[in-house]
Amino acid sequence: MAKQIDQQAPADERLAPRVLRDGLVLRWSTPDDVERIAALSSFVFRDKIDSPPNVRNAAWMRDLGSGRHPLTTVDQGVFVEDTAAGQVVASMWLIPTVWTFGGISFGVGRPEAVVSHPDYRRQGLVRALFDAFHARSAAAGELVQAITGIPYYYRQFGYEMALELGGGRTVQFDDIPSLKEGETEPYHLQAATVDDLPFVMELYEHERWRSLVSAEIPEAYWRWMLDGVSIESGEGWTPLLIRSSDGAHCGFVLPRKTRWGKTLGIQQIALREGLGWRSVIGPVLRALRDHARTVPPSGREQVDPTRLAFTLGTEHPAYTVLGEALAPRHNRPYAWYVRVPDLPGFLHHVAPVLEDRLRHSALAGYTGELRLDFYRGGLRLGFADGRLIIADDWQRPVFGDEPSAGFPPLVFLQLLFGRRSRAELEYAMPDVWSGEEAATVLDVLLPPQPSLVIPLD
Repeated sequence: MAKQIDQQAPADERLAPRVLRDGLVLRWSTPDDVERIAALSSFVFRDKIDSPPNVRNAAWMRDLGSGRHPLTTVDQGVFVEDTAAGQVVASMWLIPTVWTFGGISFGVGRPEAVVSHPDYRRQGLVRALFDAFHARSAAAGELVQAITGIPYYYRQFGYEMALELGGGRTVQFDDIPSLKEGETEPYHLQAATVDDLPFVMELYEHERWRSLVSAEIPEAYWRWMLDGVSIESGEGWTPLLIRSSDGAHCGFVLPRKTRWGKTLGIQQIALREGLGWRSVIGPVLRALRDHARTVPPSGREQVDPTRLAFTLGTEHPAYTVLGEALAPRHNRPYAWYVRVPDLPGFLHHVAPVLEDRLRHSALAGYTGELRLDFYRGGLRLGFADGRLIIADDWQRPVFGDEPSAGFPPLVFLQLLFGRRSRAELEYAMPDVWSGEEAATVLDVLLPPQPSLVIPLD
């Protein structure tokens, strides 16, 4: 296997083709490679061994490699080719995005559609793809890499399930209350247009402040959702306006462009400030029920829709109004895999958030040091008068400074991104621990907070 890519190497060297071993070459994509990557992806992502190719996945690869996608470019697919067979045997695609942590932006590299041909597995090809991707992501200045993926697998490459993904409530059509006789709907849904995007984007920005971590969505991506993404890919959502009977813009809702069998997913819903959910939720549910019947299924199964799945995270004001009567089923969130290759660098980047938390706590003006033992390494945090002055890698010595707290490798990321509290981690894992001062400081610096990061596919 070829040696790991030097992240500091010149761009020409990082992006140059690499011979992994006889006949297997890793390289970045050109327009001529997109269809071959799509063919491999559609073959691997079949439902069953005797199923036909996954046309949905192939269409997604074509969208990513089309040159029209607002976030990625045609040269950001990375793949391994068996040159003797003339066949792509492993691939992934890089989707650069921007997230915010407490309002502070940082670049995120997303590796998606990671595949390898069954005949070429357990040969280190996916690891080679990740080495190439990590080098390119680092060179682009992206502080974090994140992926939605199958359980456990991506832990092998330095990722931790550190951030909530999805989760929410399900509403059955039969439980949606009917409009009372003689009444008319006070609100309705209408497809958004390009002219409506400033309103939608402003409301989305306001909505993001409920989340510790969220995705920045550029205008070009909103336009892509309107008329760019292919319906065959099954990706994306349709921006719909919530409008009052007098035509006023009151909010928006983002149903998926296709549905999974009987279920239409709702990616996001937001109301303008000052408008109460109680008066809006009934009309919106009835309108979404009607809209669902116009949405095509993502697979071959032709079944009628019967329910709405609100994937708004574990906390959302709409849930209060839906209540247990309308939405008794709570859908447990999955998790984003997150990788932070330079943890001290990331903490310096988001230091204003940490310092603000100290400033508004009983520890205002805190001076002290935390030494966090990660068992295979560690982290040292130093504060002076409430400011983060030190964040660097630390290794527990044989003798000398004792650690203030301990976390198994990567588990600290769950605390950093608000997915779990310190107390929850200590309860679940005996090798997570903290001294009295460290426990107090960590609880102030890194409290549990909800996040909703919409995948931009």
